[in-house]
Amino acid sequence: MFKEIFGDLLNDLVRNGVRSLLSGDSDDEEAIRAKRFILEDAKGEPRAALITDEDGLPGLIMDDEKGKTRLMLGIGKNGPFVNLLDKKGNGRVLLYVENNSITLCLSDKDDKPRVALCVDKDMAALSLFDKKTKLRVALSIDKDRAALDLSDKEERVRAGLDVDKEGRPDLTLYDDKSEVIWSTTTTSHDVVPTPTDAAKGKRRQGKRGPDALAPCPADHEVIDQRAKK
Repeated sequence: MFKEIFGDLLNDLVRNGVRSLLSGDSDDEEAIRAKRFILEDAKGEPRAALITDEDGLPGLIMDDEKGKTRLMLGIGKNGPFVNLLDKKGNGRVLLYVENNSITLCLSDKDDKPRVALCVDKDMAALSLFDKKTKLRVALSIDKDRAALDLSDKEERVRAGLDVDKEGRPDLTLYDDKSEVIWSTTTTSHDVVPTPTDAAKGKRRQGKRGPDALAPCPADHEVIDQRAKK
């Protein structure tokens, strides 16, 4: 698929890395080697920088006409990332890959995360946060079930909808102490909720709540600082 879209050159780069472009001769006249490149505009103002940090990790930073960084692309210690910033310098879109997972974070104008989408080996999860960065909606699917959790402003799960791998649905409502107050499972079987059932609310939040998504890495901040030294 990649080859059909981007052609042989970029396909080779993806498969073999940047070294595939080099002849192996350190004196290759067609290659320019450096640890830092600064691109200036017509007025001599820096607009872009291609650098490597002290660990040899590469990064690309681009500024707008007012000197505000608007795009950062690099490889951090945890993996590659792309960060898009607004005119105030606040990160608005962050995409990064770490081990077997990929995460997309969308932030508001105050640089607070509002939407996070994560896909890893066994699970896909979508999380929605309020203005105080409290998790309010969590949608996830793994090999065993699909689930939707709705939480209050204190991040307590108040309603949860599950469908297990056998196709059995379960709708459960919780009070502000995470106690089960109604459930299709317990209702349909005429079973009074037990403390074990009530604890399900706490387990739901732990499994598909804040722990479901890794925090956004700070690698882009390190690269940005080194570029402006």
